[in-house]
Parts: sequence; C-alpha cells; structure tokens
Amino acid sequence: MKYLPAPFTGLLITLASLLCPVLMLLALPFIRWDLVPSPGRYGDNPVIRGSLPGWLSWLETPDERLPGGLYEDAHRALYERYGKWVASYVWLGWRNRLHGLAYACGHETSGYKPDSETTGLWERGDVWQYVKQLGPLRFVAGWQIYCLTDRYWAVPVCSIKSRPQ
Repeated sequence: MKYLPAPFTGLLITLASLLCPVLMLLALPFIRWDLVPSPGRYGDNPVIRGSLPGWLSWLETPDERLPGGLYEDAHRALYERYGKWVASYVWLGWRNRLHGLAYACGHETSGYKPDSETTGLWERGDVWQYVKQLGPLRFVAGWQIYCLTDRYWAVPVCSIKSRPQ
C-alpha cells in the first residue's frame, strides 16, 4: 500500500497541470506586485516581484516569487524581452505547473535522493522513487525531492520525461 498514494497523487497533479496554460491566463490579473524591487531566491536579479493571493497559492512555486527564476538564463532573457507578465505566465503556466499543489500534497524529508541512484527503486524512510529508462523516455514514480530555502521537501510524482540514455 505504501507504493500507491504518491504515484496516484502525482498522476492526478500531472493530469490537472495540463490545464495550467489556460488557468494562468485567468490568474494573471490577481498577481499582487511589490512596490520596490527585491532579489530572487539566490539574492540576485533584483526586480519588482509578485505573488498570487493565498487562494491561488496552489498555482505558485513555493520557493521563487514571480516573475519566476531569473537565475535561469532563458527565463531571464524572456523577462528582459517581454516583461514580468509574460515571464510570470511562462513560469507558472508552462515551466512549473502546479508546484504549489504538489507542495501542499508533500511533506518535509531529511535530504536529497543520492545522485548515484539513477534507475530502479530507491527508498529512505517514508520516501521512495522508482525510475525506469525506456529508450529515450524515463518513467519516474514516487517522491521527487526539492531543496527549498531552509528544508528538503518531498512531493508526489508520476511522470514520463524525455531523457537520452
């Protein structure tokens, strides 16, 4: 039974995330922008930042306020060319769909999954992950672990990603 809830929840989140490109168009007008610039998660790229109201927090990334991850070159270029509205839409509507919902369904854990574990089943306490490489596709189910500012967080996952062997 331990192996069913996380991938099932992850699959539901993945399926619901297909609606994010449309949901974000409806959510954009609710972004509350700061009055003064502030730095991002890593203390760089000071810009006017914003957040969705609490009732829309399930759409946001818990570790990076809008307009999103300007520490990524491609996202920063998008922001510089098209501005905060387009960057915010891409960040939450395409790049990081429903991360807030996944966070709400997750829990704190003690650390990352070791990099040496690339395929097969990995377990530590109440978190586990199964990875299977199928040609150029990688199936991942279980828990995905993220490092937030001050803690590690495990979120349910069930996905297929394109990854060369």
